[in-house]
Amino acid sequence: MTTIQKDNTVFTVIIEITTEPEYQAELVQLSQGSLDIMATMEGFLSASLYRSHDGTKIIRHIHWRNRQDHDNCIKHPRWIEEGRDIKRFIDQGRGNIIMKTYDSVINL
Repeated sequence: MTTIQKDNTVFTVIIEITTEPEYQAELVQLSQGSLDIMATMEGFLSASLYRSHDGTKIIRHIHWRNRQDHDNCIKHPRWIEEGRDIKRFIDQGRGNIIMKTYDSVINL
């Protein structure tokens, strides 16, 4: 795991997917596959995957060296292929996704 130093600036993607408790385990598994692909991409620094105790959410927290590295990843054929499973999950009405991007400003 990469340690983010106090003076580093990184590009961060936080993805929240809301689902029903009976689908959370499947969603975690799908997310693990996509994170495994990301981890092989240039500029990837670290990722964390969280699941809520009530079973209704997962959070993916991904750090990239910069925005361009992230953008290159999501255009990569391996990522597009892997992302189809999560897209299908969402398109089937089993989840809602919110993705936001951030630049770090303070790291302690």
